[in-house]
Amino acid sequence: MRKEIVLLIIFILVPLLLFGEWKFYEETTIKGKISGKISHDYIFVTSSGNLYQVSDYIYLYEYLYYPNVIVLEDDPFYKLIIEGIDESLLCKKLEGNIRTVVKVHSRGEILILDDRTLWSVPKYDQYHSGWWLPPYKVYITPDELYMINIEEGIKIWVSKLK
Repeated sequence: MRKEIVLLIIFILVPLLLFGEWKFYEETTIKGKISGKISHDYIFVTSSGNLYQVSDYIYLYEYLYYPNVIVLEDDPFYKLIIEGIDESLLCKKLEGNIRTVVKVHSRGEILILDDRTLWSVPKYDQYHSGWWLPPYKVYITPDELYMINIEEGIKIWVSKLK
């Protein structure tokens, strides 16, 4: 009897206390396609305009077009249940904006966005930014220190010039 009580506490009560209660947040679709790997820091953009960044340390390969998604919330985390992916993804909701890089100068040293702002990329990150061919979507963090190529899922340091 004592063993059953211990098992009940371990397998039922502890997860409830640790993971809380997930509440329905929204039902929408992922904008565009999911093509290739999904791993930590991958960003999903939904048709409702929300941005979700994967917090899990996972590695999946998926090829989906405009899949449906149910989003659950347990502040500060969100769980994405994406049609066609077997496991749910633990994410955080991002605040900030998505822009499009329209031009690259000096092999990735300077990026020009669709709002005509100029961004400088440090030498050690120019390897990535120099190979990305415009136009492509990027997420700029609210502190304007990082730019993440949404399709590639790669984060680089940046500084705003103008």
